[in-house]
Amino acid sequence: VASRVPSLGRRFGIGAVISSGIVLMACGYVAMAFTPVGSYAGFVVAGLVAGIGNGLVIPASVDRIVGDAEPELAGVVAGVNETSIELGASLGVAVLGSIQRISLQRELDADVDSFTEAVDLVGERSAASAFDTSAGWALIAGAVIVSVAFPWARRDLERTAPAEVGQPTRS
Repeated sequence: VASRVPSLGRRFGIGAVISSGIVLMACGYVAMAFTPVGSYAGFVVAGLVAGIGNGLVIPASVDRIVGDAEPELAGVVAGVNETSIELGASLGVAVLGSIQRISLQRELDADVDSFTEAVDLVGERSAASAFDTSAGWALIAGAVIVSVAFPWARRDLERTAPAEVGQPTRS
């Protein structure tokens, strides 16, 4: 997908590519949240939709950010951008993991430190059901977070003139 971003950016505009990617990511996360237990094919398809969205957003965003930098600062800007991506990924795992743990404890109505403890407490089937429900809540939270970025990204992209991928956007 990432290899197609330059041609898609030239054809539809970088803003449309980024916006489409955000929508696909959110749709994929919601689809994963509502995929029935045991439907591995459905979960894989939903994950592919989210992954395609991610593959559109990241390269286009990086190109947009680094393309706006003065040539002598491009390395610094690229480094700050990469650090931001890593920080966002780490915080995302922490926040969504916390949401899942809180949801799991609420589903079980007990304070557990591991899935093994949950199985011992309520049995395998109930623990698995609680885990699935809590994972669904984490995926919904991820979709909401991504969706919040949509209007913000659109507003920012509309303020600047559309640029071809690989071309600086500064005036």
